[in-house]
Amino acid sequence: IRVVKKFPKFSKPLQNGKPTSVWFTLPIQFKLNTNQKTTNIYDVVDQMPQFPGGDKELFKFISENLKGESPFGQCYVDIQGRVICRFVVEKDGSIGQVEVVRSLEPPMDKEAVRLIKSMPKWIPGKQNGKVVRVWYVIPINFRLQ
Repeated sequence: IRVVKKFPKFSKPLQNGKPTSVWFTLPIQFKLNTNQKTTNIYDVVDQMPQFPGGDKELFKFISENLKGESPFGQCYVDIQGRVICRFVVEKDGSIGQVEVVRSLEPPMDKEAVRLIKSMPKWIPGKQNGKVVRVWYVIPINFRLQ
């Protein structure tokens, strides 16, 4: 934005002999200084992170630790749906940077984030044989009665 604001004023294009406004798309390339240490977070890697014990244990952890009874008050009875969250599995397997990607209701979003933050350390992901930080996406299903 700073660079674009320094551009000289453009002359308006003409349409049927009259000045008109048009959208202009300007691609801007950035090049990172290769001497800087980067902390990339990968979306996909050679070996994705794993919950200890695999998917079966992950689903068990969720079902045993999700507060699925309606502690959210009467206005949230008979709600069902899912909160989709993403989080970073850090190099040491800890959980970092939890985000709600698709919301259901604020109390359920908060509960999904709480649940993810309470997870034990994961087996970290690897890229080219090196342990790396990886985004992981997970749906948390709610069925409140």
